[in-house]
Amino acid sequence: MKDLLAFVHIEKAAGTTLVHILRRNFFGRYMDVRPLTRSADAAFTANDLRLSFRVNPFLGCIAGHSLKPDYDLDIIAPQIRYITLLRDPVDRYISQFRYWNRHLGKNQNFEQFFKHAPAWNVQTRKIDRNGNIEQAKKRLEENFFQVGLVEDFDEFLVLLKAKIASKHFDIRYQSHNTAGSDNTEREQLLQKYGDDIRRANSDDIALYNWVKNDLLPRQRLEYGDSLDADIMMAEADNKRLRPRKFKSYMDYAMRKLYIEPVSGLIRCAHGL
Repeated sequence: MKDLLAFVHIEKAAGTTLVHILRRNFFGRYMDVRPLTRSADAAFTANDLRLSFRVNPFLGCIAGHSLKPDYDLDIIAPQIRYITLLRDPVDRYISQFRYWNRHLGKNQNFEQFFKHAPAWNVQTRKIDRNGNIEQAKKRLEENFFQVGLVEDFDEFLVLLKAKIASKHFDIRYQSHNTAGSDNTEREQLLQKYGDDIRRANSDDIALYNWVKNDLLPRQRLEYGDSLDADIMMAEADNKRLRPRKFKSYMDYAMRKLYIEPVSGLIRCAHGL
């Protein structure tokens, strides 16, 4: 079994932008995954991965919100390599509130949104299904190929490219699926609900700070002294990105005409 890169996509944490990078690099070998069979917590399991390989035997990379590292995917892919991005928990939480209203049409005020407990500590529970922060730290350190922060997105990409060790891995990008920036609204929400937001996401805040102050410094040290220069070079190179429309169209056609219909039929066959 070849190596399988698996992006644990946390909601409102630059995931869509990274997905576009992965699609471009793993063209024809990439798949957005979702549960194909019934499972606890609507998680993507080994059975789902087995079926996904039948849909696309050439898989080299998968990504999805249902992809979680504490399930049994290594049964099917022993060489699975998890990656993920964390985001400042307060900003991520506010961004999710905006996204629900502006893009999903939920039309909720903040008090209504705040009552939705599954939106609390999303990042910790994505890494450990029980929301155990110490287990989440251990899993990020021992089971993840690369971990990064949205606020240091370019650094994450440079570190990831070095880990993948391929000069052909293209880390240039255009931002996708952003909820927009409204600092006035953000400040108003923080002034009125800041303490509540931080309390509801206290585990995420602790996990984020650990990654920022402990795990990432060790990753940087491992990379070497050229990291800052390589990040600046990547940022300059990123400005020269010219999307390859034909390749994008082919990728879109493959997803819409084959992957999604076939996986949809499999889901229906399993009562989903």
